[in-house]
Amino acid sequence: MNKVPDDVVTLRKEGWPALEKEFDLRIAQLKELAVSMVEGFSPRQLVERLVPLQQLPKDRKTALKEVLHVAYVRNTKIDDTAKHLYDEATLFEVALKEFKTLWKLREGPDADKQIRIGYEKMLEQAEKLFSIMQELPKGVALP
Repeated sequence: MNKVPDDVVTLRKEGWPALEKEFDLRIAQLKELAVSMVEGFSPRQLVERLVPLQQLPKDRKTALKEVLHVAYVRNTKIDDTAKHLYDEATLFEVALKEFKTLWKLREGPDADKQIRIGYEKMLEQAEKLFSIMQELPKGVALP
């Protein structure tokens, strides 16, 4: 979110295509990430990709995958992070819907004030999301 509330009031007169076209898509992508991230960052996937481990018998690979995954979940608390990310994305989605309703208000000083307030709520929620995203692994997480 790279705009201040006054910018948004001005955009209301000029139009803000990203508000209608991109925000909902980005929220959906973020929720998809939250749902898939426990597996997506799991080191268990490396067992099949690392050449030295490919030669292990199937039962040993299965056991190794499980041990790695359990340790990863326990040590990183990734499942808690995923839930937190999903919940905060949902709260941002609610703030966005409220803001879009305000966006459609008639012109006037009260409408501009309501737009500013609604946008500030969105900004607050965006900051929470950004904070959580800073904590996400940058790749496969090793326990």
